[in-house]
Amino acid sequence: MKFANVILLLLVLLLFSCKYSSQKIVLDDVLGKWRTIRNDTIQSIEFNESKSYILEEKDEAGKTNVYYGDFEIIDKTSIELVDYGTLINFVSFSEALDFTVKKSTGQVFEFASEKVSEIISQTISSESICQTWKLIKVEGIVLEEVNVESHAIFSQVGTYAVANITNNECVLHNWMWKDDSEEILCYSESETPECGDPKSEIKILKLEEDTLAITHMNKLFEMIPLVEE
Repeated sequence: MKFANVILLLLVLLLFSCKYSSQKIVLDDVLGKWRTIRNDTIQSIEFNESKSYILEEKDEAGKTNVYYGDFEIIDKTSIELVDYGTLINFVSFSEALDFTVKKSTGQVFEFASEKVSEIISQTISSESICQTWKLIKVEGIVLEEVNVESHAIFSQVGTYAVANITNNECVLHNWMWKDDSEEILCYSESETPECGDPKSEIKILKLEEDTLAITHMNKLFEMIPLVEE
């Protein structure tokens, strides 16, 4: 009888431990893009494996501003967005994400969202390019030598963002492969980019684990994966 009571106690402790640990924010719980299910100030937020975020915010005039930066998981209910603010009262489900936003400017508002589905095909090329890249050369010019830092972000939900870290600017697009060869990708502001315009096409010259080389508008861009510091 005592043995049965011990087993029951262990099972209760195990269930409590699992429930408690599930409340902790882990990276896998938040990775991906989340879109508002209401007319929230934040239109969407995307968390990437490089510990960076891309956030779309609609201001009072109806203009959408894009923010990009690093994020840090503070505890089981809060995440800090560098240069933006803090997310508190964080609740995550498999397909939903809710939290309160406390901006560094003092504003406070709520965000309720649903997860955006991945639309990019699960191929070797897609998995290789979908990450955060650091631009190191443009037409042979080393950006570090001219004090410029820029990142390019590709994700499986179709996000293509270019972040100019030096000027604190981020431009957001959507992307897709032009065809099954996966040698050219198209991008635009619309959810479904239309291919055919050379101005919105990027040709992949080299895509390896540690290198991405592309041409756009007859210019050569060379990148390496952004390594988390």
